[in-house]
Amino acid sequence: MLSVICFGTLLLALSKGQTEGWTSLFIVSLFFIAFFSLLLLIWVETGKEQPLLDLRLFKNPVFTISLIAGCLVTVGLYGGIFLTPLYLQNILAESPVQTGLTMLPQSLAMAFMMPVSGRLFDKVGVVPLGLTGLVLLSTMTFELHHLTAYTSRHWLELILTVRGLGIGLCMMPLTTVGMNAVAAVAKDKVGRASSLSNLIRQVAGSLSIAVLTAIMVNRQVLTNAKIAENVTGDSEAVKNFIAGMSKGFAVSGMDSGSAQGAAVYVLAGMVQKEALVRAIADTFLYSALPLFLCIPAIFLFVNRSKKKEPHIAKSGSSGGSPAASGT
Repeated sequence: MLSVICFGTLLLALSKGQTEGWTSLFIVSLFFIAFFSLLLLIWVETGKEQPLLDLRLFKNPVFTISLIAGCLVTVGLYGGIFLTPLYLQNILAESPVQTGLTMLPQSLAMAFMMPVSGRLFDKVGVVPLGLTGLVLLSTMTFELHHLTAYTSRHWLELILTVRGLGIGLCMMPLTTVGMNAVAAVAKDKVGRASSLSNLIRQVAGSLSIAVLTAIMVNRQVLTNAKIAENVTGDSEAVKNFIAGMSKGFAVSGMDSGSAQGAAVYVLAGMVQKEALVRAIADTFLYSALPLFLCIPAIFLFVNRSKKKEPHIAKSGSSGGSPAASGT
């Protein structure tokens, strides 16, 4: 109940903050309820012997790092899932079927790499897989920052496909290394760790959608205002555009007033479209930042136990020499 109140009010505040105002009483109250619900949830769950959410699992540093890294990857993943259809349908005017076909190579790449990364995990470990996957994912997400209204569909499909390979490479190892760390300490807590991990990731995904939506709307408003400052009636380019469009509409049978109004309407639509595509591109940049921040965390999984093996072998061989001399 407390988790529902906490995460529900937090998600509602993030999703309504742009329209209601971040300093409004409604939004501030929601943040207040979410914060104190979280504190109460921590107090209740840590005081139970059989908690619904075993927050004591966060004492395991490997599990905690893997969960944080997984949440950051989830932000980038959900950002692409949310922003790409908006771009394809609102900017490139693709149908839902065409949008699905454009995003299909990314899904196929993910499906192909998931079992491959599972097999490679036992051989090479989490660091090479996670590092390679995150570099691909973060770089390709950053490349989506260069989207324009005239971006080639083939280029976009290539970027999304490579991005899917990166997701398939890093997602499973980051989850497995955390579960293995819990299993090494207490195998009976693996189920609790899995449920806690799934909950946190789902909440991170939902919050990322709300935050990225707020960022995109804010960037669209700012970009629209910035473009509108340069697109004025005194501009010679604007006058020529309206005159040319007005002539075109007049040829189709419109009177001069209606033709000029239609030309201004077309110009306003072009401004809004350009503002939206720039806002989507900027939001892709923001969604790439957590992925780049996640890369250094991969090196925290480096196993230093191998460095101690020569010392152990040396002590073992020196311990055997007195016995040999004694015999």
